[in-house]
Amino acid sequence: MDITGIWRVSQLCRSGGGSGPYWVSADDLITSGDPVYADIARSKILFDNDGFAKSIMKIPREVTRDQISQALETGELELFGEDMMVVDKHKWKSENGKYYYDSGISGWVEITYENGMIELLSNRWIRE
Repeated sequence: MDITGIWRVSQLCRSGGGSGPYWVSADDLITSGDPVYADIARSKILFDNDGFAKSIMKIPREVTRDQISQALETGELELFGEDMMVVDKHKWKSENGKYYYDSGISGWVEITYENGMIELLSNRWIRE
């Protein structure tokens, strides 16, 4: 299994109070009416050959072309395609047939793969 390439959110783990954590589909989050969870559900991650995992999201509609140009000039923004931006970059690696992601918080965490999805940081991702 090679994880390089683009993956999109399939499911997000939510905490259910007394019932414990449960998985919610990206489609349900997009139609939930909660714009924060809808944005998360539309996000993607690129495991690039350069050893970086790049979190990618749509550029918010309210951001103007001038703001984008200025952010590009100052290096505050990295575009991905025409309407998406890289919001975060973390190292990833392969060791002994397993994949790991440097979370930046709890160190290197293992990326698991099951049923065509990878599981990483409370999300299940499917290849785009």
